[in-house]
Amino acid sequence: MGEKIRGQKQKVVISNYLINNVNEYWGLQKFINRHVRWGKMRWKIAGMKYLLELTINPVFTACLPLLLFGPTKINLFVFTFVCLMKIIGDFYLAKRISAPMHPLVYLLSPFKDLLIGIIWFVPFADDTVVWRGNRYLMSKDTRLSLLLERGGEWKYRIMDGIKAKLSW
Repeated sequence: MGEKIRGQKQKVVISNYLINNVNEYWGLQKFINRHVRWGKMRWKIAGMKYLLELTINPVFTACLPLLLFGPTKINLFVFTFVCLMKIIGDFYLAKRISAPMHPLVYLLSPFKDLLIGIIWFVPFADDTVVWRGNRYLMSKDTRLSLLLERGGEWKYRIMDGIKAKLSW
């Protein structure tokens, strides 16, 4: 929408008003679905710039040496330190915006970031999203096309994915 407004020679302005949107009571599936959908949108909008996003997830980035080189003392120390800083940082920010979450919830922050790091890879494998109970094919500029259920045949999903890739 912002690109269409800018194309009409209008100015696009982002509000500096803070909206407190903490989804504390979401289930895991809803959390994953939302982050998958947003990741796919960012990949479609930003293209190759999306690759840089993984570098701003400190917990996932600190986990990579553990996975690649094993649990050495330095790798464990760095990972633990980064997780601790993430917990403290999230707690501090939540207090600054008066987020009404139980303090123990922040201990889950590193797990959330690890999960988001894994989810980061999903846009490369699939161009469909589920939103409000419907499955859509996401193509160029995040345009959504409703996918009708076709008996679960995998060949249709593959063809839909190829069509979306060619729409770039």
